[in-house]
Amino acid sequence: MRIKLPSFLAQNESSTISYTAKKPVIDSETRTLIRSWVIHKDDDIIVVNKPPGLSVQGGTKIKESVDDYLSALTYTADESPRLVHRLDKDVSGILVLARTKDIARKLAELWEEREVKKLYWSVLIGVPQPSSGSIRKSLALKKLALGAEVVQLVENEKTEKAKRAFTEYDTLAKSGTEVESCSNYFR
Repeated sequence: MRIKLPSFLAQNESSTISYTAKKPVIDSETRTLIRSWVIHKDDDIIVVNKPPGLSVQGGTKIKESVDDYLSALTYTADESPRLVHRLDKDVSGILVLARTKDIARKLAELWEEREVKKLYWSVLIGVPQPSSGSIRKSLALKKLALGAEVVQLVENEKTEKAKRAFTEYDTLAKSGTEVESCSNYFR
């Protein structure tokens, strides 16, 4: 990969540096572990149960990610599977991988067109009131110092770049009055 340096770092107009990302070595024990995450595999997709604490993609300060280990899920295919969506690092959950470039494109279109229904289960401290319902809010990305970004609620959905968020939730079980399990459906 070649990276063009910003002008204040470059020694001349065309300064570039070469960078090769290091992928972790996948030994047989790691391959077995990664393949143990597979809950479905066919000619088009592989579905894995991503553990919490593992990023889906690499980035600054990310030492390992699902993306680093995709070659362990190649099996007999000519190419490694491809990521088509993400989950947060600290979340465990189902991750769908495309086994070909064409399937990756088709699945990405489904995610982009919001044709994929996402169901989340969570364990909460406290009891939401009411125990079922829906939440409609608008969210926007806010840039912080040093390039960091956070998503925050916005009062006016007409705010530039605000996106509407809709969540339906139901209480599935309670354990006393302090902890409760909820199912969330996001659109």
